Amino acid sequence: MKLDIDSGQIEKVLLVVDADDMKNDIVYGGFENTQSALNAIIKQLGLEAVSRPYIMCDPATKTGYLESFILSTIPVAQRNCIEGFLECSQFKSKENHKAILNQIYKLAYPNAPYDFEHHHFEITENRINNLFK
Repeated sequence: MKLDIDSGQIEKVLLVVDADDMKNDIVYGGFENTQSALNAIIKQLGLEAVSRPYIMCDPATKTGYLESFILSTIPVAQRNCIEGFLECSQFKSKENHKAILNQIYKLAYPNAPYDFEHHHFEITENRINNLFK
């Protein structure tokens, strides 16, 4: 990819990563740590002019991953239901939590998997649209 950027074949790059949680990773977990680490990598690779970072997480807590972001966009009643199930089922592993959350969401809401009208998607939409301008 770096060769394609240097040759002008790629003009813009959107780097999408999870914020995770400081409880799971004190070095890179959490929005601020993730942002600092990602910015350092972008600088080290010399991609500041062409790349934009985007950190997936729950916008309210600034922690989590794509699934946390998705959960933040569903109605409060459904979110509480899923979070209640996850809490009472006591899933401890991050990987299990992500897989279970994704499966519950797909099973519980098969006809409306994502609410793209939710305001949390505005930033995501803007970042993707900027790639094509």
